[in-house]
Amino acid sequence: MYLADRQSLVYTPDEAELIRFERTLDAVWQAILRAGRTGDFPANPGRLCDWCDHKSRCPAFGGTPPPYPGWPEPDAAATDTPLDRAD
Repeated sequence: MYLADRQSLVYTPDEAELIRFERTLDAVWQAILRAGRTGDFPANPGRLCDWCDHKSRCPAFGGTPPPYPGWPEPDAAATDTPLDRAD
């Protein structure tokens, strides 16, 4: 990484930090899988909502989202997908 003064910084995480990051990453992935299976995608209102075209479908604005179509089926030609490796 080069800063304004062209200084290069190097970062080397220790083992404990890598383990914490791995746990965090695993927790995020498990949450994605759970949401994909259940369709539980809660609204998360924020500043960008001011520009969103989907307010009529958003529960945060009194809208009703369309029915959840379910988790997508993997490509039949693919022999191993990230979802297969996750379980």
